[in-house]
Amino acid sequence: MPEFRRSGDDMIADRACAVDDRGGEAQVRAVFVVLAAAILIGGCSDDKPVTATSEASEEIVKKNCADPKWKEQNLGLWYSLCRQPLRW
Repeated sequence: MPEFRRSGDDMIADRACAVDDRGGEAQVRAVFVVLAAAILIGGCSDDKPVTATSEASEEIVKKNCADPKWKEQNLGLWYSLCRQPLRW
């Protein structure tokens, strides 16, 4: 079998490619870490959900149920919240 010898330039080029590949992996990892951190930080907020009291909600529902314009615009909600059940 013939023996192939590589020149020094070929070895240097191979090493340079290996270094570039490792640098590319580091960049991908860095981007992944930054994106993961951004997603986790974006999920945190100081805003507290506003809860309405049941009395206020009942008043709003009664007011909306009495409004014919609201009924036309929100017919599905009107049927589920305001319509009286049929009595046989």
